[in-house]
Amino acid sequence: MIPKLKKILFCTQLGPNSTLVFRHAFAIASAFGAKITVLHVREVLTQEQEGMVEGYAGKGTLHDVTEREEHQAMDDMRSRIEEFFTAEVGETDWRKHVEKIILLKGDAKEEIVRHIDSVQADLVVMGAHRYSLIDLLLGTTPQRVIAKSKIPVLVVPVFSGDDR
Repeated sequence: MIPKLKKILFCTQLGPNSTLVFRHAFAIASAFGAKITVLHVREVLTQEQEGMVEGYAGKGTLHDVTEREEHQAMDDMRSRIEEFFTAEVGETDWRKHVEKIILLKGDAKEEIVRHIDSVQADLVVMGAHRYSLIDLLLGTTPQRVIAKSKIPVLVVPVFSGDDR
């Protein structure tokens, strides 16, 4: 039986190649009439890292900066989605295709797997960059998501300067 894809979880780091990866998510969503949920997970600082920042910058500074960055990231995601639909699809109403945008703090691998169920996704689409020695030892985010996911994960390889 051919799978019915109704919901796609698109995971982004908001990097320069996010449009390339989103093209794949949108192409699949269009073919199946599926809705896309966009997920961006920001890594959290350890208590030691927070202490160092506040020691140098002053108490409360980190909270203010983090809050501004969250608003900026949400605005950036909306802007990129709007630009994509205007430039590549010729539509301005991206909300017909994108069901929601989620911005979280935490461990990306864990949050992606957790949100597969919460958004009832049928497919995860995410990008993968070149691997470093640390990635080979610890595993990359896509590798760890694939290992824990109960649904298919499409990993789009991206390289610096890749704008196909």
